[in-house]
Amino acid sequence: MAESASMPARVKVGRRNFLIDRSFQLKYTLYMVIVGAAISLLFGAMMYQAHVEATQLIDMPDPLREAVKSQDATLLWLVMAIAVVMAVALGLFGILVTHRVAGPMYVFSHYMSVLGDGRFPMLRPLRKKDELKSFYEVFHGAVATMKERDKARGAELKMIAASIEEAAAKAPDAAAALKPSAEMLRAMADKLIVAASTEEPATPGQKAEKASRAA
Repeated sequence: MAESASMPARVKVGRRNFLIDRSFQLKYTLYMVIVGAAISLLFGAMMYQAHVEATQLIDMPDPLREAVKSQDATLLWLVMAIAVVMAVALGLFGILVTHRVAGPMYVFSHYMSVLGDGRFPMLRPLRKKDELKSFYEVFHGAVATMKERDKARGAELKMIAASIEEAAAKAPDAAAALKPSAEMLRAMADKLIVAASTEEPATPGQKAEKASRAA
């Protein structure tokens, strides 16, 4: 048996990119980190100050007071550690949350680019945890309406072209002048109908999939 047949098939392992729109995601993640760390430090400082003031009001022997001061230093480090952990946790959470918004917006931007070229994008459903689902439903409906409208316009243009050709047949003297108009209208109609019936790959993933199928 050939070596290629005996070896197990390789499975592609894709890495999920959580930073789709880097500037947008990092900006709002930084806001969350700063606010979260500031709140943690504020409450931690208030608790530490209250603890220090309470221990100062208590009458205790000097050895015990030194031990309490040592615990105060430990408490201060603990407050700072909690603030750092909170900042890291909020940073990870912020990237995850903004990813669920940046992902759909990234897809929409590619869809709009295809629409701007006079074509219709190949729409795909959003992921289960993505945001902006209501907006996507409205967008999907708008694209479907545009397709039907272009198909209807194409059919109307074909009817007009047929009417012009019929008129040209009845008036041979004007046929030479009317024929180019009829041909132009038919070409416009075919372009509209073909565009409305064809879904163009929009995202890099869709384009790569199309290229792999064509290879």
